[in-house]
Amino acid sequence: MKKVFISTICFLLIFTNVSFANTISLTDSIKDIEMVNDRIYIIIKQITGDDSLDLNELNGDIRFCESILSTRAKKISDAYSNKSSVEIGRTCSSLLYVISLYELSLTSITMYIHDDSKANHFIEACSSYQQANFSLQNLKLKHTQTQKRQEEYKKEKSTCH
Repeated sequence: MKKVFISTICFLLIFTNVSFANTISLTDSIKDIEMVNDRIYIIIKQITGDDSLDLNELNGDIRFCESILSTRAKKISDAYSNKSSVEIGRTCSSLLYVISLYELSLTSITMYIHDDSKANHFIEACSSYQQANFSLQNLKLKHTQTQKRQEEYKKEKSTCH
């Protein structure tokens, strides 16, 4: 009877830990945001190009980017509220900042393509995009350095035991 009880408790603990585990991967979030960065770059190049714009395709690209950003922002916000370390909190805050800059850029692009007489919206879109791109590159560098430190710490810890 004791074995069954202990086995049941162990079983419940294992499934409880798995079901409440933090499932967000910051590396995956960074990759998704990089993809949005690339898409916005292409959108800006299309707007400044000589070819006529396909507004349906452009609006579809913008909606696609916005959906990725909103999904990632929600997941990152949830991870931030459950942060396990200061570094994770810092990375989540930085990612949310970058996402908001990309969203601002997309909103400005949308406003510009609906009324291209307002060039200030396009300038704002480019400016927001550049700041987001710079911040993302800086964040990737810091995230990579943090991962390397953690790997070195794990290797050092495993060789000591």
